[in-house]
Amino acid sequence: GASLPPPALSLALQIAHLACLSYRLLAAAGGRGAMSPRPHSFCVHFSRLERLLFTQPASIQTARSGIAVDPEASSEAGRSPRRTSRNLKAIRKQSRKSVVLCRHRDSAGSHLLDADAQRILGVLNGRNWIPGTEQALRSLNIRLSVKAVREVIERQTDTNVAMRFFQWASEQENYIHSTEAYAAIIRHLGKSGKFQLMYDILKEMINKGSAMTCLVVKEIIMSFGRSGMIEEACEVFKQMKTLGCRPNVLLYNCFISVLMAAGLLGKASSVYKEMSTIQGCKPDTVTFNIMIDNFGKIGNVATALHYLKEMIHRGIEPNVKTYTSLIRSLCRAGMIDEARRLFEDIRSNSYLVNVVTYTELMKGFGEAGKIDEALNVFKEMLAVGFHPDQVSYNILIDCLGKSGQMQNAVQLLDEMEVKRYGVSVVTYNSTINGFVKAGKMDEAQAIFRRMLQNCIAPDAYTYAILIDGFCKAGATEVACKIFQGAKCMCCSDSKTACHVSTSNESSELADRFLYSIDSTREEGNHCGGYNNKLVELTDKEVHKRTVVMHNVLLDGLVKAGKLQVACDYFRVMQEKGCHLDIASYTILIHGLGNAGKMREAFDLFLNLKKLGFKPDMVLYNTLINTFRKSGRSEEIQELITEMISQGFKPDIITYTSVLDAVNRKADVPLNCWV
Repeated sequence: GASLPPPALSLALQIAHLACLSYRLLAAAGGRGAMSPRPHSFCVHFSRLERLLFTQPASIQTARSGIAVDPEASSEAGRSPRRTSRNLKAIRKQSRKSVVLCRHRDSAGSHLLDADAQRILGVLNGRNWIPGTEQALRSLNIRLSVKAVREVIERQTDTNVAMRFFQWASEQENYIHSTEAYAAIIRHLGKSGKFQLMYDILKEMINKGSAMTCLVVKEIIMSFGRSGMIEEACEVFKQMKTLGCRPNVLLYNCFISVLMAAGLLGKASSVYKEMSTIQGCKPDTVTFNIMIDNFGKIGNVATALHYLKEMIHRGIEPNVKTYTSLIRSLCRAGMIDEARRLFEDIRSNSYLVNVVTYTELMKGFGEAGKIDEALNVFKEMLAVGFHPDQVSYNILIDCLGKSGQMQNAVQLLDEMEVKRYGVSVVTYNSTINGFVKAGKMDEAQAIFRRMLQNCIAPDAYTYAILIDGFCKAGATEVACKIFQGAKCMCCSDSKTACHVSTSNESSELADRFLYSIDSTREEGNHCGGYNNKLVELTDKEVHKRTVVMHNVLLDGLVKAGKLQVACDYFRVMQEKGCHLDIASYTILIHGLGNAGKMREAFDLFLNLKKLGFKPDMVLYNTLINTFRKSGRSEEIQELITEMISQGFKPDIITYTSVLDAVNRKADVPLNCWV
C-alpha cells in the first residue's frame, strides 16, 4: 500500500472504508438470511481492512482525507440493500464449506491479535517469570492498553506467568485494569484451581472501585462449575445482585449450562422459568439449544421436543445446532426413523444442516446396524458439496469394521491417507479393531505396522485391542510380547497416549518391535519366558501401563486358561502399588470362580472392600454366579441382602443365577428378595 501514489492509495482506502461500514451495518441489522453476520473468513477479511484503514501513517491519512471519492466507487457503494444481499449470499455459498471444515477452530484465533500483545507474548511465551522479565518488558517501550493486557492474559498458557504479568501491568503508569482483564485472569486462576488467588483478585477489583459486571460473574460461575463446586456457583449466582450485577441473557445461559453439566436438570429448568419472567432477559437461541441438547443427552427426547416447540412459539428460529442436537438425541434414543424424517424436513434449507448433522445421522445408522443407510448418508453428503472431516471418516470406518466390511474400511483409510484428511490413532484403532473382531490377526498386525511406520503413536486402547485379540486367538505369548512392547514404544506415565520423539526414532523402534512380534509368532506359543518377565517388571514399568492395559492382559490370561500367571501378575501389580480398579478384581474373581477356587474368590472380594473399593452390580452378579455353580445357597442369600442394602436392585442376571440355584438345591430362601 505504501508504494501506491497518494491519490490511488486514498481511493483504495475510501472503498475499503465503505465496504467495512456496509458490512458492519449488515451485521448490526441481525435478522435472517443474507442480513446475518458472515462466516469466520469473511469477518476476518473485513477486520483486516479496518485495521489497515485506521492504522495508516499520518501522511497517508491526510492524503486520504483530501481526495474525493470516485463516482463509480460511490455508485458501487450505494447499491441497494437487495443487491448487496444477493452479493453476500454468493459469498456465503463460497465460504460455507471452509467454515464447516474449521468448526473446531480455537476461539482464540477468531480475531486479529493486537500488535503490542504480540510483542509482549514474544517476551513471555515459553519462559518462566525471572528477574529479567520485567526489564525485558520495559525495554519494549509499550504504552499498555486494555486490549493488549487482556489478550496477553488470554493467550498465556502458564497461569503463574499470567498472574505475574497481571500484577506487573497494574504497577505501570497511565494504566488501570479493566473488568475484561479481571475476567481474563479469573478465568486463568479458575481453570488451574487457584481459588484463593481468585478471591484475592476479586477483593482487589472491588476495593479499586471496578464494577462487578456480568462478564466477571460469568467467569466465576464457570470456574466453580468446571471444578464441580456447584454449591459455590449457585451461591455466586444468588448473591450477584447484592454485588451490583444485574444479570443478562449471557449470564443466565452460563449458569444453566453449568447446572446441566452437573446433572441438575430440575434446577436448570427452574432457572430457565425465572429467566423467562425477567424483562429484557428473555431466553434466546443459545438458551434453547442448551436445554434441547442436554435433555437429549440423557434420552429425554420428549422434553427436548417440548423446548423446540416453545422456541418456535416464542418466535425464535432454530438453527443448525438446534436440529443437529435433536438428530443426535433421536439417534441415541434408538429413534433412527424419526431422526431421518427430521433430517429430510430440514435438508432442503442449506443453512440448517452441515457436515456435523450428516455425521450424526451417519453415526446413528451405524450404531443401529444399518450400514447401507450410513453409507448412503455419506454419499449424499459428498453429493451436496460437504467435505467429510476426520470425525466423519472415523465413524464410517468404525461402522464398516463392526459389520465386517473390512475391504471398504481399508479403502476409506487409504483415501484418508492420500487426501491427508488427518488420519489419527482413532482411525487406526477402528481399523485394527475391525480385523480383530473378524479374527484376522495378520491383517490387524499389518495395520498396526502401517500405523507405526506413518509415525502415528499408539495409545493404550491400541495395545488393549491387540492384546485382547491375540489372547482370544490363543496366542498369549504374542499378547505378552505386545504388553512388553508398550514400554519400548514410550507409553506415557500420566496419559493414555504414547509418543516418539522423531520420525527416525519412531521407525527404528517400530521395526524392532514388529520384528520381535513376528519372531515370537514364528517360534510358537510357549508362554514360559514371558510369564517370568511379567512378574519381574520394575515399579516404573508397571506404572507406565494404564489400568485398561493391565485389565485386558489379565482377562486374556484368564480366558486362555493361564490363571496362575494372571494371579501372579495381579500380585505384582498390588506389590508395586499399581492403580487397580473394580474391573481388575472382577476379572480375577470370575477366573477363580470358574476354576472352582471359591475360597480364594471370596477372600479377594473381602480384600477389595477393606481397601475401600465399592462393589458394583457386575461384581455382585459375578460372585453370585460363582456360588451358584457350587450350590452355596447361604452365601448367595448374604450377597443379595448386601447388594440390596447398597442400593442395587437385582436384575435379570441375578434372577437367572438364583433360579438356577433353586433348581440345583431346594433350600435357597427366596424371602431375601422382599
